[in-house]
Amino acid sequence: MGEINSYRDLRVWQTAMDIAERSYVLTQDFPKSEVYGMSSQIRRAYVSISANIADGYGRDSTGSFVHFLKGSQGSLKELETHLLICARVGLAAEDGTAPLLLQCDELGKDAAHLHPVYSEIGGGPMMLLLTTDYSQLTSWLDP
Repeated sequence: MGEINSYRDLRVWQTAMDIAERSYVLTQDFPKSEVYGMSSQIRRAYVSISANIADGYGRDSTGSFVHFLKGSQGSLKELETHLLICARVGLAAEDGTAPLLLQCDELGKDAAHLHPVYSEIGGGPMMLLLTTDYSQLTSWLDP
């Protein structure tokens, strides 16, 4: 795994940005009547996902980071719901929303397994690992 120097190095943030880009492209084809409706709702949700991950990382505290990760999870579920509605009412084809929903599902699973690991030097979050192999971790702080 590479070194984590910024929220931009986090795989969950990178995936959130990919979802944002794909969602933006999807909404470009929506009718003009949806500019202040579903397009706006989807755009607010996808922006919030990556923004919450970045905001939490920048807080330099386990509790804050976990709090903002939970916020990003809420925004992710909101986006998923909007995409499902779009497919149901015909704003977007299911073949356009299905890949995004799969990507959302993967991001949700990854974010749920993201654990802050604190370095003993300096006491701040020196790296964030995405792992389920707890034997690799040297210390844990509960959120």
